[in-house]
Amino acid sequence: MITKYGILILTILSSIMSAQLRLELKLIGAVAEVTVINTSNDYYAVPIDKTHLRPYEQNCNNFSDYETEFPAFGLMVNLVDSSNEQTDYTMGYKSFTDINLVKKNIDRKREILKRRIIKWGEENKIKDYDIAYINYFLIQNLVYIKPNEKFTFKIKADLHNITNQELIFYSYNIKNIENHNFYVSLCDYNDLDKYLTSSQKKKLSKYKFFNSKLESNKIQLRK
Repeated sequence: MITKYGILILTILSSIMSAQLRLELKLIGAVAEVTVINTSNDYYAVPIDKTHLRPYEQNCNNFSDYETEFPAFGLMVNLVDSSNEQTDYTMGYKSFTDINLVKKNIDRKREILKRRIIKWGEENKIKDYDIAYINYFLIQNLVYIKPNEKFTFKIKADLHNITNQELIFYSYNIKNIENHNFYVSLCDYNDLDKYLTSSQKKKLSKYKFFNSKLESNKIQLRK
């Protein structure tokens, strides 16, 4: 059992780790410019999907809850009102003139991905398919940051289609957008390194695996 002192120590360690890295956000139209800054003398490996964002969720590291195309390692889009209350997102299915053709295309892509994951599991000696799936996307989305280095990337920020998926959409529908602040945050993945193999951990031994929450600066939205 973790005592209250143990919880305090974990909280302090998490705060110290977060202080080592910073997220800076700029919003240029519908494009978010994200900069990850390492202010420490340590090497960090950070799980970030650089091509897709995702909606904010408090419990964000339950990988089995999402559809195949969901960018589980994407930075989360946060919209808060003047009272700092989180805005809830809506989820739905896009409309198509030929849904069967779209479904056929998605099924084809999923089958290709499935074969890729099976091969990945064989190459990395991971017998469980679900573990191999998480491991594959974790390795593909690791950002390596050297001491006192910064890394910048640009990403589409569409509040009406946050993840930019083909079939499903996640959307923030708000009327008074100018009363809201926008920022991105990294999910606290807790013990994400448990999905790494011994060989992968050895290769990453130079790096500290970032397992903590991280938030960017807030930007006030305008019409």
